[in-house]
Amino acid sequence: MKGGLTLDSSVFIAALRPTESLHDQCRQLFEHVIKGQYEVFVPYSVLVEVVAAAFRRTNSRQFARTVHAQLLQIASIHFLDLVKSRASQACELAMASGLRGMDALVLQVAREMGTTLVTLDEEFLELAKRVVRTQSVRALVVSA
Repeated sequence: MKGGLTLDSSVFIAALRPTESLHDQCRQLFEHVIKGQYEVFVPYSVLVEVVAAAFRRTNSRQFARTVHAQLLQIASIHFLDLVKSRASQACELAMASGLRGMDALVLQVAREMGTTLVTLDEEFLELAKRVVRTQSVRALVVSA
């Protein structure tokens, strides 16, 4: 295993959608995750965002349910509960940085777990660099 990652929902969604600009790289990253080369730690809010996006973009409940079930079955992806202490820390991060709520939850998990944050959202990436290690999808795929 190469290390721990926290992936923003943008990376999950790009891996699912062939029309996304970094689809191939995100898909390759997920192949490495599935093989156990990386452990991924994310808040459950990422699961909700990804499943909701899968449904909104396809209008298929079957596809969204399949995405939901498959993500929960990947042993190297760990979904973390939103407990009071995480929520409080995420609130502090949001107030200190101006991050949106769900981004603050993702950043809080990366900080708590000591993982590298990966996102396709440039604004989030710039704010996150002040708090945790960050890396691009391209760099991770090349190094895997």
